[in-house]
Amino acid sequence: MYNDDIEYLNYLRSQNVNITTENILSSERTHIDPINPNLDWHDIGVQYAKNHVVIIDDFLLPEYTMRLRDFMLFFNKKEDFYDDYAAVNFHRNTPNKVWFSLLSDIVDEVKMRAYCLRTLSFERAWAFIYNNDSNGVNIHADAAAINLNFWVTPDECIIPAQGTNGLDIWKIYPPKGWNYSEYNRNAEKSAIYISQHDVEKVSIPYKFNRLIMFDSMYFHKTQSVHTKDGYENRRINYTFLYR
Repeated sequence: MYNDDIEYLNYLRSQNVNITTENILSSERTHIDPINPNLDWHDIGVQYAKNHVVIIDDFLLPEYTMRLRDFMLFFNKKEDFYDDYAAVNFHRNTPNKVWFSLLSDIVDEVKMRAYCLRTLSFERAWAFIYNNDSNGVNIHADAAAINLNFWVTPDECIIPAQGTNGLDIWKIYPPKGWNYSEYNRNAEKSAIYISQHDVEKVSIPYKFNRLIMFDSMYFHKTQSVHTKDGYENRRINYTFLYR
């Protein structure tokens, strides 16, 4: 059994929640490095310094990407429910909150490798699971320095079409006078503000095991989601914030 699975099951017991499958359980492991060792972190740093948006493909070794996907599929205590997606919040070192050691391995190892993260502190993370047809998370900005948005659903689950299933980023900050509710929860106001400015939009297509690292205060939204029928085909992404 993985160490983080033990933590996960203990959390479920503390919440009187039963897991619906045992397929995430496996042989015992200690601390791991899940990051793809072949990534060129110098080049990634140069790209981020230049563009403040960088795409990192094959981010994790695939078995760990699939473990993140399986966790979200089979963890049957979602916390936040929206019209067509649900979320689990992850809080490190917080009693009675969801966390497991694979998340620690990811947030710590990527911070050591990515120069732009070294002076920042990890704040929190979420995972989102979308209905097979979903509008996605609407336009917003996050109150942090850098956002890591990571996609863990296999490509064969996705219905490919232009402008769907990926991420749109507008390289513009909210006005300084806006408060958190205005730039994070008022999509209509944010869309009007974007439309009033000649701003570059970066549209990033979906791909399994793809991480997008970008400035959290840029406006961004999930493109509409369309996946094949069946619960196990649902699109899942993880978001990690560093401040």
